[in-house]
Amino acid sequence: MKGTSVEDRKQAHSLLSCIEGKYCNKKQRQESTPERLVIPCRCKSHWCGECAPRAAYEYRDKLRPVVAQWREVLMVTLTVDPAKFPEGPESAWRHVGKVRAVSVLTRALRRLDVLDGPEWFSTLELHRSGWPHWHIALRARFIAKAKIDAAWKVGGTWIERGERYDPAHAMNYLTKYLTKTEAEPPEWVLSTKAHVRRFSTSRGLLEPRKRRRWQAGESVRQHAKRSNAERVAECGT
Repeated sequence: MKGTSVEDRKQAHSLLSCIEGKYCNKKQRQESTPERLVIPCRCKSHWCGECAPRAAYEYRDKLRPVVAQWREVLMVTLTVDPAKFPEGPESAWRHVGKVRAVSVLTRALRRLDVLDGPEWFSTLELHRSGWPHWHIALRARFIAKAKIDAAWKVGGTWIERGERYDPAHAMNYLTKYLTKTEAEPPEWVLSTKAHVRRFSTSRGLLEPRKRRRWQAGESVRQHAKRSNAERVAECGT
């Protein structure tokens, strides 16, 4: 390149190299490349040592503004009678879920006009023997035990009494069971492919229920069912 300055020759060489693909602007290419964020796939099981405590804190955050409007709370323990379920604790748990025994109890108490409101939340706890029982928080100051026994037909009841059971304490007390993951769950919980929930609420307590309307001819996606042990083992992978 006769008659051209050194600076002009450098610019021409840089342009030619970029066209050939040798020395393109690397910084610009790096900025245009999107970053990939790898997030572990969580099982969201209430029996997982990682996911259960997270669920407990999420439930507390959602319940805190709700229970702040409660004036009174009554905590009741609901047990099952093993004599009525000779097949074992899993059959007792399935029966309570099938007949919706907890919801039936609250509806019966509402008809008796002994509740301040229809809202409630409960936690499932398992005995060392594997038998289930439930702790439920009701919007009430006092309910006669005979009325609760008449509405709960699968076992016994126990009413927790004390000044310390204000709504905020009840929320913390019941959600803490989700953080207790040190003990190994019973074999029937690990082997079953059913979703064994440890925390439940009345309908619409935390968020409005969304109804899914299926269109004619629309296919429903099927997920392979796994046992709770398989879900927990694959958590984070």
